[in-house]
Amino acid sequence: MSAQASDSVSVRLPCRLRATISVLDASGSRIVAYRDDCASDAARFHKWMADAVLPAATGARTRDVENAPPWPALLKLHKTAAEGFPITIAQWRDVLGPVYHALFVAAFPYDQGYAKAYASALEFAGTNRKMIEDAFGSAEAYAQYYGDTNTTAIRDFGCRAHAAAHTRLAAPAYASCDLGRICGSGLPMRLRALLFSVAVEDRPQLSSRLLGGLLEAFSTRPDQLAQNSGTIR
Repeated sequence: MSAQASDSVSVRLPCRLRATISVLDASGSRIVAYRDDCASDAARFHKWMADAVLPAATGARTRDVENAPPWPALLKLHKTAAEGFPITIAQWRDVLGPVYHALFVAAFPYDQGYAKAYASALEFAGTNRKMIEDAFGSAEAYAQYYGDTNTTAIRDFGCRAHAAAHTRLAAPAYASCDLGRICGSGLPMRLRALLFSVAVEDRPQLSSRLLGGLLEAFSTRPDQLAQNSGTIR
């Protein structure tokens, strides 16, 4: 057995994490062993979020989103949950909403959307030349205006809707301290959004980093869960 495979099977992960592993290891190259859930798994999940996921998210394009989300506040909640202290649905909801909005905005394929809208606008301008030139000066000016306005509107509406839905799912799941509910609250989709928030060439490295952090968190003994929590600058 290779060294990589040996490292991978040294930690048995809860069955609930199968979908998460399929996102982080899409090629199936890692050999992962599974087990039934145990009482401390939710705390281990929150440790993973604090130590690996949130530092990765704040280093991605989410930093560029207008009105910076409350990453330090979310880190504090995950660290508190990792230590076994209860957090209310309202506390999770207030912080997750703006964070999820930033995440989906960062993952939105703006360039592809703009290209389609721009091409559509040029086609429209070609059949309505006088009207467009009177209003915008040129077909190019109109295409740029429409491309940005249309794509931004779709992005803003869609990302707000996604953030609102995921917040309603995740806040009660996180408050429940139940790993099954957490994993069923849209976690794989949020991880995909995180991967799409970085350049294509950086995604394999990010996936490996997140998977490594997951294996490390779930190898942590219950008495160690409050130690070595992550930081966000």
